[in-house]
Amino acid sequence: MTPESTTWLLEHAASAYAEEIKNEERIRDRANSALSLMIVPSFGIAAYLASSNLKGEVFTCWNVILFWMPWLVSVVFLLGAARYMYDLLCVAYESVRIPSPGEVVTYVEQHPRPSAALQEAHRGLLEEYTKSVHYNVHKNNQRKVKLLRVQWFAFFSFAVLLLCIPRWAYNTYNAMESDKKTQSIKIVSPIPVQLLPGATNVNTTAK
Repeated sequence: MTPESTTWLLEHAASAYAEEIKNEERIRDRANSALSLMIVPSFGIAAYLASSNLKGEVFTCWNVILFWMPWLVSVVFLLGAARYMYDLLCVAYESVRIPSPGEVVTYVEQHPRPSAALQEAHRGLLEEYTKSVHYNVHKNNQRKVKLLRVQWFAFFSFAVLLLCIPRWAYNTYNAMESDKKTQSIKIVSPIPVQLLPGATNVNTTAK
């Protein structure tokens, strides 16, 4: 392999390495967006619907079928999305380390054959870049699959969660109507009545 071809391959490998690093950052950005726009709001909505539905006859037949069963399925999908999201954002991925410029300079300076040092350094860097790019492509493909699963799980969770809303609205309306019927008027103190001059008290019994 000529020095010119080695130099061209090294530049191409370095460009591919940088592109895979950018792809990893894009995947993490998309994962953060899915977390903040889909998973966290869905968890909040699910918690609110469940807490506000704990009134009256909670586990009646229709409540279980029309509310709690879809709610439970939605939460299961959400937990699945959170599991893959944990892998995307919290689990550290190993990567092939590229020698630093300082290490390359030290290698060239300490090489026993100075005339061949630069060419061997190019070949060594090319091998390191090739290994790293191959590894990062494999890992980024895995991350893309997990990100797609996060998005689908979150979408299905939100879609199933919408099925709970009609029953939740029905229960909320019935609870409001029940509260209105049970409200009573309580007179704290008697209302004072002042008689006009010459008026007769209707409560006075004629003797």
